[in-house]
Parts: sequence; C-alpha cells; structure tokens
Amino acid sequence: SDYIIFAQEDIQLGQKVNITGGFRAHNNSQYGWHFTPQVSAMYTIWHFAFRGNFGMGYKTPSMKEKYMSFKIPAPGPPMYLVGYEDLEPETSQYSSLSMEYTRSGVSFSVSAFHNDISKMISENLDEFSVKPGGILEYAYRNYDHVTVRGIDILLKTKVVRNLLFTGSVSFSKKYDQVENKIFDNVRNFSGKFNADYRMNKGVYGLNLNLQGNLYGKKSLNLMDDVTHQTSTVKLDPFSLWKFTSTHTFHSNYFVKVGVDNIFDFRDKSGGYNSGTPGRTLFVGLGVNL
Repeated sequence: SDYIIFAQEDIQLGQKVNITGGFRAHNNSQYGWHFTPQVSAMYTIWHFAFRGNFGMGYKTPSMKEKYMSFKIPAPGPPMYLVGYEDLEPETSQYSSLSMEYTRSGVSFSVSAFHNDISKMISENLDEFSVKPGGILEYAYRNYDHVTVRGIDILLKTKVVRNLLFTGSVSFSKKYDQVENKIFDNVRNFSGKFNADYRMNKGVYGLNLNLQGNLYGKKSLNLMDDVTHQTSTVKLDPFSLWKFTSTHTFHSNYFVKVGVDNIFDFRDKSGGYNSGTPGRTLFVGLGVNL
C-alpha cells in the first residue's frame, strides 16, 4: 500500500516573478518513507517567460516491473519481457531551464533538461536468457547511475488565416555512468509536425490536415532462433506522413479521404523499425447524429 502527503505554496513577487515550491512525502508499505522537494521560478518580461525548475523524484517498482510477463510483438523468435522481484526504488534529481515566447498567433519555446537517476528501473534489452522452446527472455533491472540530458523545441503559429502549424523536436542522450556508455536501444531524436487548414462556406466545410512523425536511429540486440548467434540490428532514421481531407455538408454529413504513409516508407529492417505495410489510401463516409 502507498500513502502520499504533499503540500505546495505559490508566491508572486510583483508582476514579473513567480515562485512555486512544495514537497511530497511518499510512504510505501515495503520501502518506507521518502521525501521529495520541488521548486520552480518564472520571470516574465515583454512577450518572454523564463523558467527554472529543480526537483527530486522517487519511484517504487510497479507490479508489472516486478511480476508480470509480457510477450514482445516483434518478428523472429518468441520474446518475452518479464518482471524482476528484487527491484529497488529509483530516485532522481531533475533540473531544467526554458524560454517561452508568446505573441498573437505565435508560440515558441526551448527547454533544456538534466536528470540524474539512481537505481533507474528499466527494461534490460541488451541481455537475455534462452528458455525451453527457443524463447528469448528479457527482464527489468536497476541501473545504478543514469544521466539523461536533452532539449525540447516547440513552435505553434498561425501561418495565414485558417492555417495552423505546430511542430516539435526532441533531442536527448541517455548515459550509463557506471558502464560508461550511451544507451543505443532508445531513439535520441523525435519530431512531430502538424498543419491544419479549416474553411467554411455556406453549408460546406473543409478541413485539410497533414501530419508528420520523425524517428531517430536506434539499435537492437537479437538472437537467431536457429543458430542462437547474437547480432545487432541497426534501425535507420525514418519518417511517416499522413494527409487527410474532410468534407462536411450541412454540418452533419461528411466524407473523409486521405493517404497514410505518403512517401511509401518500407521497413528494410524486417519489421523491427515500423510495422507499416506501405502507402495506404482510405475513404470514409459518416453522419453526425
């Protein structure tokens, strides 16, 4: 069982400075009490807001991470991710700095963060054991000291009347300080883009939407189900784009036409990178009741 006590105070210093501080006390029946303070400050001037945050985190292992068995949906030999009963709680120290610019029709922000994690709970996808029937079994584990650093960038703007663009990119590095190596089984880059156009004229309404998702490279360590030889599969960066047009009549009847995976991306890794079958065209009819 868990018991949580928390308190927070918000302090406004003049019109430009705001400070928020608080703490959380977490009691777990198995691991006892743990105290985590947090503080953030914001300074605003003109159309800019500058923020700084510092906080300590605490996470106890979940039932899934300790006891459950999950089949990994991937091609090749059967693979399972199983819990580890002797997991310990993880603790962390998180800090970030950000700048935000907001004006009519435009919102832009840049945020840099640094997170030091002790006893981090995560899947160990670099090591596995072979069970009867050729089953590969991965497990959760504690990593003694992991550092995660990154930058997030977000832009939201009205390009022209009725056309809204939103884009975000994230860069990060996850580093094992004990093993002195970077985690290469996670993507260090990702991006999302969305352009949305809306127009209404009489009984007709039009919505055009373009979505894009970008994914950075990563690696997987796999074993051949016949030879039991271990190899590294390097997954290249890729992107998926989707266009949808929705035509509405009298506010109740609509026709939806679009194409998914516009550039017909085909996964050369054999399905480990993305499960998309290639370019897909779709048409839909509907009634709003």
